[in-house]
Amino acid sequence: MPILRLWFDDELELKQDFHLSRRAMNALHRLLHREHGNGWANQLETLIYVYWLAHGLSYQVVSSVFDVPKATVYRIIYKEA
Repeated sequence: MPILRLWFDDELELKQDFHLSRRAMNALHRLLHREHGNGWANQLETLIYVYWLAHGLSYQVVSSVFDVPKATVYRIIYKEA
């Protein structure tokens, strides 16, 4: 998935696609998942949530971008704290 290549390549900037710098994304990830482990699933949730916020796209479009089910996008967006 091209969008995830941005996350894995530390040399690439995230701002165009996520409207946040890499540093801000990492800080947000740490804040959102303080009590959880640092697994890939938590990072993916942060990326999906911020991408959805940044673009205001439908769940279907975001699910296509990240190659996850639409229900997964919905669950991430409406996840209870």
